[in-house]
Amino acid sequence: MNDPAGTDPLAITMSGVVLDSLDARVLADFYSRLLGWPIGDYDPGWSTVKNPSGGTQLSFQGEPSYQPPNWPTKPNSQQMMLHLDFNVDDLAVAHVHAVAVWRNPSTVATAVARSGLHRSSGTCVLSRKLSAWDRARTRLHGLT
Repeated sequence: MNDPAGTDPLAITMSGVVLDSLDARVLADFYSRLLGWPIGDYDPGWSTVKNPSGGTQLSFQGEPSYQPPNWPTKPNSQQMMLHLDFNVDDLAVAHVHAVAVWRNPSTVATAVARSGLHRSSGTCVLSRKLSAWDRARTRLHGLT
């Protein structure tokens, strides 16, 4: 990509994804335990989990008036705008791990068959590792 004058290349890289939440620490705690990533910033207004490989990090912004999305979607209600997909080698093992690090396992009772998790302040979707062709044809979603 060039700058407006067209003289120097403009390097743009993505440093992170930011999710809104009632309390940023809640999501940072969960994703840190789920992914095994260390927590960077940590307060109710802004928390971050850092990718140890140096890639894209996850950040969470506390928003007191945050309204969680409904899934499945319902007319005239907050709609889901984003979810995170994670590839795993063994979906069953990853699901057990995700439920184990969840602070309120009763909220995921209905998710067992769908291999996903629902959280009022964020989302987590696990899918088995697929070939590029399978990913193009099939997407396994859990509750978001």
